[in-house]
Amino acid sequence: MNQMPPSNEETETSEWFETRLRDQGHGFHFAVMRLAETLANVSRRSSWQLVGAEIPVVARNATTHIDFILKHEEERTGYQLITLLIAECKRVNNDYSRWAFVRRPYRGKNHIVFEEFVCLQPTDHTNQTISLRTLSSPTDFEVYGLGLEIKSEKNKEPGKSPINDTVTQVLRGVNGFINHQLAKPSRMDGSTSVVRFLPVIFTTANLWVSDADLANADLASGHLEIAKCQKADWIWFNYNRSPMLSHDFCGEQTSSNRRDLEFEFSRSVAIVSVPGIEQFLTTNLDLLIAR
Repeated sequence: MNQMPPSNEETETSEWFETRLRDQGHGFHFAVMRLAETLANVSRRSSWQLVGAEIPVVARNATTHIDFILKHEEERTGYQLITLLIAECKRVNNDYSRWAFVRRPYRGKNHIVFEEFVCLQPTDHTNQTISLRTLSSPTDFEVYGLGLEIKSEKNKEPGKSPINDTVTQVLRGVNGFINHQLAKPSRMDGSTSVVRFLPVIFTTANLWVSDADLANADLASGHLEIAKCQKADWIWFNYNRSPMLSHDFCGEQTSSNRRDLEFEFSRSVAIVSVPGIEQFLTTNLDLLIAR
């Protein structure tokens, strides 16, 4: 029996729905999740396990949804080390399909800054103590501090910054999840553990980097000679987080001795393009975050 051809309304609705799903990034979001699951559970090339998706959290009275969270666990001497990858997926349109990055002078070179909390379980089984600390870890990967979109000629929107918007979103998600975890200590499993938070942006944008020294700009005109940009599969990006993006935890906080202001504001985000997703998720975590 021959099927009736779709009506105009069916065709129009299907096309509209397909376009809306694509433009809002839902397909890209779940395709990245599927790849992460395949690498972990099928090819066994990744140790990142999916623990949740579309998770609502609150930071500074602003609600956001974390696209998904991956978890890496390993046993260390005397404690369990848990790394939570807080993911934000960003599909960009052609007007903003190139993101270019350069290092900032006068920043700690090739250090990433992130937060972790330490859960100490006393041997006498009294109440568990939790402290939050900010760490700066050296890395062999280049760390960039300024990112700009290379807009298409036809784009006329002033002031729009997908990089800033997406970094803001993922950091709000990280700090909202810190609030969620620390709001009820009963969520901890009762063991001595270190839980660290790794914000990651997966994007369809093409990433470009330059090794230009911004301080070499002409003092009178501000003109700067830029060496040829090169494509990158993924990068570390250090961003000064505003207080409105921070968590609400008021307990004891510790840090190492590097610049206090850097610890107060700077946080590192991994930005990963489509060609770099598999490499990033299968790279040994100790190479990504040196301790």
